[in-house]
Amino acid sequence: MTDALTGLHNRRAFYQISETESQKLSRYDKDFSVIMLDIDNFKKINDTYGHHTGDKLLELVANSIKENIRECDYIFRLGGDEFVIFLPETHGEYAYQLAQRIRTNISKLDLNHDNNKTPISCSIGISSYRKDDQDLDAVVRRADAALYEVKNSGKNGVRLHNVEENFNYTI
Repeated sequence: MTDALTGLHNRRAFYQISETESQKLSRYDKDFSVIMLDIDNFKKINDTYGHHTGDKLLELVANSIKENIRECDYIFRLGGDEFVIFLPETHGEYAYQLAQRIRTNISKLDLNHDNNKTPISCSIGISSYRKDDQDLDAVVRRADAALYEVKNSGKNGVRLHNVEENFNYTI
């Protein structure tokens, strides 16, 4: 249930905790949002500087996210450089503001290797629960789609999936 490297909840915990929380929130007609985050060019960092540096970066990112979320929020490392944040009772606009803050703080991380500062950035996709969602997977799929829109349009950005306009918030 716990990722050994970062101390965060892992993929298995994500599905157990988020499924329970999302069912409870939807039953009481409460909002929730999901943020999906990937570190940009993580494979290149691992390949260039080694897995030890990649592991250090994962720990730095995990700590940066932890510093920005509320106590009631959940953060998970799904694997590799993929993180998910489950935000109970949170609508899309707040999730977007939070994601921007997280992205900005990650870009300020100091990853030095042999006195070379490596720029760090991330791509973030967000989706919020809609009343017609059948399950948590619908929300996760939209957040994932928003994440890949950011990746495909140059990385280092945030997108909130909006059904009416497909993707309406972007930097």
